[in-house]
Amino acid sequence: MRRHLPLFLFFFVPCMLRAQREAHLVYNGMVDRAMASAARHDHLAAVASYDSAIAVLPWEPAIYFDAVLSALATGRTDKANTWLLTGVANGFDPALFSAPEWDRFMDSEASAPYRQRADQCRANFTSRADTAFIAQLDAMYRRDQITRDGSAEMLRNDSLNFEELITRCDAHGFPSAVEIGPSIGVVHLLLWHHRGPEYPDSPQWQRILPFIHTAMDAGRLDPAFLCMFDDLNDKDHGRPMRYGALLGYYRNMPEEVFLVDPVTLTMNRASVGWGPIADFADVVGVDPRLIRYAVK
Repeated sequence: MRRHLPLFLFFFVPCMLRAQREAHLVYNGMVDRAMASAARHDHLAAVASYDSAIAVLPWEPAIYFDAVLSALATGRTDKANTWLLTGVANGFDPALFSAPEWDRFMDSEASAPYRQRADQCRANFTSRADTAFIAQLDAMYRRDQITRDGSAEMLRNDSLNFEELITRCDAHGFPSAVEIGPSIGVVHLLLWHHRGPEYPDSPQWQRILPFIHTAMDAGRLDPAFLCMFDDLNDKDHGRPMRYGALLGYYRNMPEEVFLVDPVTLTMNRASVGWGPIADFADVVGVDPRLIRYAVK
């Protein structure tokens, strides 16, 4: 048995990593369908897709607000309570969100099943989370927001934050929502402030990109994590954008969106689990007829 164990691991570990990455691709596709259905007010279809997505990757906290709103739109308060508890057990904080139907539900007796178990679910997340790094990210975010005026102070703060992220990666690898919950969004924001000419060739980016790709390959990080950066890099260099990830970013200036040809775009989006660009256009409120494409 001892002689065969390394050979077993040689085959098992790559297969396990591929399965985890595939799960994230499936998850992204289901979330895409759910959001498109909700944008078209088909909340029954949205609930079914959200249910499938959460079953695949419950530790991705970004969708719980929208998922619960779709559940409430269909009268599924049972599903809303279940998803709230699952979300809180994975770091989601309902107190940070508000909408009329959300607030009515949270203040009503219908949310009692959630409120009765919320503290235990919150404790479950805290017990396995990297709370020290979450606190560090909170401090980094406060530093990031001191000024966004292009000043020397801003550039210095941004560089300090980047260095702290690299130090974290050197010690523990790139963070995942598994251990930091919604704070993965803070990581993305801090890196987004190093977009443009810096990406991907600056010394800091060259130090952190291998950690990002390793995390994506292992299924610990959204395979679409860098798509906005890649699209902006394409745009800045006069190339058509490869994913359409910035369609929402430019929703008020759709003329700024110039994409690769539709066939290549569909293939690129599928490579990170995303569905048709027309669905995303519905989600972000852009008339798909305004999107410009390159000719293959």
